[in-house]
Amino acid sequence: MKNMKIVTKLTIGFILIDLLLIFSLYTGYSTAATIITVEDKVHYLGSYAKFTAVEFVIMMIITGGISVYMINMIKKTLAEVTKAAEALAVGKVDIKLEKKSNDEMGMLVEHFQNAINNIRYQAQIAQEVSDGWKYDGRCASKV
Repeated sequence: MKNMKIVTKLTIGFILIDLLLIFSLYTGYSTAATIITVEDKVHYLGSYAKFTAVEFVIMMIITGGISVYMINMIKKTLAEVTKAAEALAVGKVDIKLEKKSNDEMGMLVEHFQNAINNIRYQAQIAQEVSDGWKYDGRCASKV
């Protein structure tokens, strides 16, 4: 799941839930058709109610699991990027972010790290210029 896009992860999760709902709907229709021919209708309906309750709990667990996973992934990535932004705001440029996935959150970390690297490079050039070095766009030389 590391290389999947967030949209794909959410889509797969919710398709699973939709399939369970379709299965539940089918079961409900077949139950309605069977009620007419079942001799012990009370027992049959009780069994169906238990099955539906278990199915509902499974759907809630899947939905909850997907939600918790996605929320934690987003929170961790945003916390890491926020911490890096705070350090960058006070002038620290020796920041290393770790890209943990190839989805949109991983791309955010990668692009933010590229911005940090660019700022570090510009700070290095500014330091060299202030130390008396001349920068011509390609290399620095002593003035």
